[in-house]
Amino acid sequence: MAPEQLDGRGPDARSDQFAFCVALWEALLGERPFTASTWTQLRAAIRSGPSRELDRPRRMPPRLLAILRRGLAEDPTQRYPDLDALLEDLRELATRRRRVAIGLAALALALIGGAGVSYALLATPPEPEPPGCPVRPTADVLRWHPNERQAVVERLRSGELGEREATQVIAELDQFAARWEYARAQTCAYMVVEDDDDHSSFHDRAFCMYAGAAAFEASIEVLTAPEAELRLIAQPLAAELPDPSRCVAADPEHRRYDDKPPSLDVRRKLARASALQRGQRQDEALALVEELRAAAESEGHGKVLALVELQRGMILHSMGRSHEALRTLERAQALAEVTSALQTELSAAHYCASAAMSIDEDPAQIDAWAERTVLLAEDLNDPAVAVDGRLIRGYAALRAGDGYRALALQLEALADAEAIFGPDAPQLAYAHDYLGATYGELGEVAQAREHKRRAVELLEAKFGPSHLDLATLLRTSGKIMAMVGERDEARELLERAHVLLLELLGPEHRRTRIAARTLAGYWFDEGQVERAEALIGDTDDPIVELMRAELACDAGDLDAARAGLERLRLALAQAEDLPLRVATLDLEGRIALADPSIHDGAARARIVAEAIDVLAGALTQPRHRIRAATLRVAADLREGIDDPRHREQLELLLHELPGVAADLRARARLALSRTSTGDQALAAAARTALAQAFGPAHPLRASALEPER
Repeated sequence: MAPEQLDGRGPDARSDQFAFCVALWEALLGERPFTASTWTQLRAAIRSGPSRELDRPRRMPPRLLAILRRGLAEDPTQRYPDLDALLEDLRELATRRRRVAIGLAALALALIGGAGVSYALLATPPEPEPPGCPVRPTADVLRWHPNERQAVVERLRSGELGEREATQVIAELDQFAARWEYARAQTCAYMVVEDDDDHSSFHDRAFCMYAGAAAFEASIEVLTAPEAELRLIAQPLAAELPDPSRCVAADPEHRRYDDKPPSLDVRRKLARASALQRGQRQDEALALVEELRAAAESEGHGKVLALVELQRGMILHSMGRSHEALRTLERAQALAEVTSALQTELSAAHYCASAAMSIDEDPAQIDAWAERTVLLAEDLNDPAVAVDGRLIRGYAALRAGDGYRALALQLEALADAEAIFGPDAPQLAYAHDYLGATYGELGEVAQAREHKRRAVELLEAKFGPSHLDLATLLRTSGKIMAMVGERDEARELLERAHVLLLELLGPEHRRTRIAARTLAGYWFDEGQVERAEALIGDTDDPIVELMRAELACDAGDLDAARAGLERLRLALAQAEDLPLRVATLDLEGRIALADPSIHDGAARARIVAEAIDVLAGALTQPRHRIRAATLRVAADLREGIDDPRHREQLELLLHELPGVAADLRARARLALSRTSTGDQALAAAARTALAQAFGPAHPLRASALEPER
């Protein structure tokens, strides 16, 4: 964004010139001319101008560097009078500097053509270009002629997006086109310099590039559709386009096909399905992939089927059908492994890890997928995916109860991400998000807050306050703050996430309903039932049923609690969900202890505790063992006995798992305080834990230190 726009002034043609020079600088040098972590630092960096200390600009022709510096001047009056004048200087430079096909001066001219500004210049491509180079010019392949680009610009600036967001999306699209042309020039040059008589490496590269072009074309189609919700989809569509330079830089052997490769028509349809998915048109995307799936199965084309199953699994995952998505992605991974389609196998393993994580799968299985992701990513020289794999491995270690190993893996991943992307890149937001959760589980509140805050800050600085991923970060940050007892901060984050999703997706979208349910959980814990019910309405969501039944049990409304328990049992009979089953068993044990008419309530609670321990072992998630230990202590109280082994076990678990959810910690502390009614230290710990977990109106707060009846 031009400095005058940062200052709140309106944009003009010279602002577009500034944005274009930023995109061209990054396309040529692989980094932006200005780096900063805050708006104040960015403004100061622009005032100082592009760094003169960088080595790579010195390898650029001085005249080209001077042209870019002028276009990046802070004062609009110091720039070119218009973009045509800048292009004229570049045209003159390119005609004077006839070098090899990938010479920087000629490439700059090609990049301008790729950026969709003056495609007449592409009539004379960089010299020398191999005769009959099959990779057609950028303008034709990407359909990014000036009039087509202008139509996209007008659509993006129609008022649905803010000026900042529209400028950013246009720059992303221009940058893709610029990089595509850069890769095209290199690909054609390889026909001359490589010892490749049959041009097989060239054709591998060209095929990869045309697949990227198909993704660009499909994204433009979705962006310009009349029904497109630009505020929701524009930034993800532009930001997630593939990097064309990978087609040149990666080892061609990883893209070779022993049998017939997927046709360009199949690639186009897959690209369109991916764009439809990112454009929130999942039903259309799934229908298109099902059509491709049937054709691939009938032809017995293993590699094509692997690609199709991969895309199908990704779509199902985005629709919230994560169990089905995991099965589909596992099939994609197996097909890719059998057919030696390594890039497809990497993507499938990566998404298997993500899908398994979303359904709270066995941590050992999550770790296995994530480890496979890291190994394949390192083999294919994809450090960014390797970083994500390490972050997921850290999550698996955390779920398995090894918080410090989780921390080590995720700190290593953050360091790698900083080395790859720079310290202020938006990609680091996700590493900080994982670390915030891990520090929260370890009870390190200050560190948890700092990493969660940094995650939100990085994403917001890049995409503004209305990005879909920002809503996810806000919701997960709110959950962590609630878990560690920072309730006011939790409420603010959860409310902001819910409002943002209402604006972006509407009240009926799956993600909005999840955010509403999370916020409702906060209000249930506050004891404010009406506010919670207003958010969720009439729903048979089993997690909502659990929250209602738990509150009823805490309030002594055992009839309502038992009715909720029965509904939960019915839900579990239809869909297996081990974490929900553990929570339901815990509720069953608490009802048995609270109901004086159940004479063997303590015995039942102990049986339930044994069952929870078994399931906690199956889930490899030690935090669930706190439920069982709390039930045992409460059962001893019900029978009027004192078993120090049970108290010591619960104390030990609370010590080993300092970041356990605030409500579980509060119930455990309350049970321990009731074992020694005169122990002021236990009573104080219980009061603190209850205040962190529940609001003043919650029934447990009201009767916190009454003797157990």
